[in-house]
Amino acid sequence: IDGLILSEQSTNERLRLLDRAGMPTVALGRSRNLPPSIGACSGDESAVAEAAVGHLADLGHRRLLMIDGPTDPHASGGDPLSDIAVARGEAFDSAAHRRGLQAERLTNCAWDRLEDADRLIRRLRAEDRPTAVFAANDRIALQVLAILSGLGLEAPRDVSLVGVDNDFPASPLLNSGLTTIDVPCEEIGRQTIACLVRLLAGERIESCRVLVGGASLVERSTTGPAAG
Repeated sequence: IDGLILSEQSTNERLRLLDRAGMPTVALGRSRNLPPSIGACSGDESAVAEAAVGHLADLGHRRLLMIDGPTDPHASGGDPLSDIAVARGEAFDSAAHRRGLQAERLTNCAWDRLEDADRLIRRLRAEDRPTAVFAANDRIALQVLAILSGLGLEAPRDVSLVGVDNDFPASPLLNSGLTTIDVPCEEIGRQTIACLVRLLAGERIESCRVLVGGASLVERSTTGPAAG
C-alpha cells in the first residue's frame, strides 16, 4: 500500500499511528487536530452556512435555529464527534452574527436522526419560536418537517426549513421538494485524491490540506418570507 484515504470517522488515535508509521494518508472530511504529516480534504463549511443564512436573511428571517450534526463529544450511542458538524455550526454562528440575527443551536449527536425532538417541539410551540430552521443535513430536515406537521405547522407558511446535501429533493411531506444546500461531493472526492497524489510526491503538507468551495443554494418549496 502506497497511501491511504480515510473517512471522517477515523479516530485521532488511528491518524496518529499512521503519522508515526510514515504512511501517506489523507483524511476525508477532517480539518482539526491533524497530526503533522496527515493530509486532509473537506468542504468549505463557511460557504454552506453563508448560502443558507444569506437566503433566510434575504427572506426577512431574523430568528434562526440550527439543528447540529454530531457536535456533542460526550454523547453516548451517537455518531463520533464530526469536524464537519462542528465547522458547520461555527460557520452558522458567524454568518448569523455578522447579519445581526438572533440565532440559536440545538446540539445533536447524530447525522441520521434528531436526538432531542422534545426540545425542538418546545421551541416551535413558544411564542418567540424561530421563523426558520437550518438542519445540518437533509435527513434531519425531513424529521423536522414531520414534527412541524404533527404540530399543525407548515413549511414555509409558519416556519421555513433548509437542509444540506441535496439528498432528498422530494418527499411525501413536500409539494415540490426541500430547500437545501448542495455540497460538491464529486469535487471533494477529486480533490481528496489530488491531495494524496501530492503527498506521495513529497509536496509540502500545506498543499495537501484543502477546503473545497462551491456549495450552492437549491431553492425549493420549504422556504419563504418570514411569517408575521
